[in-house]
Amino acid sequence: MTSRERVLAAIDRKPIDRIPLDMVITYSAFYKLAKYMRWDHLKVESANIYGVTYTDPEMALRMNLDCIYVGLNPPSPTAPLRYGIDKEYTNEFGQIYRMVTQPNGTIEYEFINNPLKDFTLEDFENWELPNPEDDAVFEGLEENCRYIYNNTDLAIAANFGASFFNAPSFMRNMEVYFVDMGEEPEIIELITKKFLDYYTKMYNKALDIAGKYISFIRTDNDDFGTQQGPMISLSSFRTLFKPYFKQFYDSIKAKFAQVNPDGRLMKHSCGDNTIFLDDFIEIGVDLLDPLQPLAGKMSREFLSHYRGMISFHGGIDTQKVLPSGTPEDVYADVRDAIRHLASPTGYICASAHHILGDVPPQNVIALRDAVLEMGQVKDGRLVNLEPSL
Repeated sequence: MTSRERVLAAIDRKPIDRIPLDMVITYSAFYKLAKYMRWDHLKVESANIYGVTYTDPEMALRMNLDCIYVGLNPPSPTAPLRYGIDKEYTNEFGQIYRMVTQPNGTIEYEFINNPLKDFTLEDFENWELPNPEDDAVFEGLEENCRYIYNNTDLAIAANFGASFFNAPSFMRNMEVYFVDMGEEPEIIELITKKFLDYYTKMYNKALDIAGKYISFIRTDNDDFGTQQGPMISLSSFRTLFKPYFKQFYDSIKAKFAQVNPDGRLMKHSCGDNTIFLDDFIEIGVDLLDPLQPLAGKMSREFLSHYRGMISFHGGIDTQKVLPSGTPEDVYADVRDAIRHLASPTGYICASAHHILGDVPPQNVIALRDAVLEMGQVKDGRLVNLEPSL
């Protein structure tokens, strides 16, 4: 199977020849890996505020990855972040980020303001977001996707940055936002409706432009879980957010049906999301990411009960195993993830968060090698789940 065929088959829980491998890597981790592998000519030019870089197709092929990500640009007149150069950066919504260099040399950006903190309901009614259909947002998208599609067999995954919960709460101030949920839910509903309209228009135009090349979309960056448990109650999710997520998912699925019936949707939500899983399935999530195995009740054993109802993406521990473990530990973690999350299809193996600069390159390679060895499938059966390192 080609990577594209393998990924789509896994999401649809159809027969596969191998468990697909995905990898989202940060700027610092990429250069540590490139140095270790002696890829002197491979470069990345930019990263987002989280340090995440879009992988070069050559690097993806060298690492035997099955997926590669594409994104959008900020609307004009906002300029793209110059990662590691800009000391401060203001995004299209007026949120200011300041560069912070960690002791290990890793660069991060932390927001330092809450532009919507003092807004009243009337202020929100008059508040306008940027033009979601600005041509600058989509510049280069079609050309980039077409090149990857025609010159590789990689599955193209789109990460267009939507957020109906996290970004608004950061812009509002999280404490104020949570008070709004209880005391002024009409503010939450109005914010969410405005972002729904904004991102629905943006995603539909992006799919019109390049949807025929895209295998799946990471629909949003909203985290409803924490390390200990859910961030909000199930009733709050169902009342304040679920209807809008359903509208958004229905819109994307309808557009995919027009331009690419094979296109699928991946929901990202860090932390313990166990109470939301049935609702995620109900609103149309095809693929769930990132499956943090040490977060609350979000164990692989628990998730295994959902095999056949939803497909999984991620699951390899980034809190202890990848940064602090040995290659043998990585192999063991991949083995356990495959046993619980794959059937043997329905699972794309990846780290449970971006691969950060504190992950030794040997462990990145071990993750790849473990999936390539233990993920082999023949006649619907994993045939090599117990290799020696």
